[in-house]
This record gives sequence, C-alpha cells and structure tokens, in this order.
Amino acid sequence: HFEESEKMDADGNLIEELQANCELQRTRIVQLESSLRQAISSQEEIKKINGSELHRSNEIIKELRQKLASCMSTIDSKNVELLNLQTALGQYYAESEAK
Repeated sequence: HFEESEKMDADGNLIEELQANCELQRTRIVQLESSLRQAISSQEEIKKINGSELHRSNEIIKELRQKLASCMSTIDSKNVELLNLQTALGQYYAESEAK
C-alpha cells in the first residue's frame, strides 16, 4: 500500500503540474490571440491610411497634370504671339528699309 500511495501522490503531483502547465498555456494563448487581434487591427488601420494617402496623392497628381496642361497651353499661345510679333517686326523693318 505504501508504494501505491507514493505512486498516487506522484501521479497527483504530476496531474497538478500538468494542470498548472495547461493553465499557463491557456493564458499564453489568450495573450497571443489578443496580440494577433491588435496586430490585425493595426494592419487594417495602416491599409486604410495608405489607401487614403494614395487617393489624396492621385488627386494631387490629377490637379498637377491639369495645371501642367494649362501652362503648356499658355506657353503655346505665347509662342504663337511671339511668332506673330516677330513676323510683324520683320515686315516693319522690311517696309522701313524699302522707304
């Protein structure tokens, strides 16, 4: 009976250790699940911010392209004006020399 009692005590101790270990593992799992949820939430927030920044950047690019097109149009019209002035000036000098 003494051996059986020792064996039962040892088994009881082993069971207690296993239960304690199991409880620690459960606690760790809960912590890991919480950390995972936070990481996923942070990642989703970052995706949302990046999407918003990308949209804003695309809007800025669109505006800049419109401004560039407007500037190019202005330059083209100024070049036409300059060409017309050069032609008129050339005619003026030609007429002046003819006199």
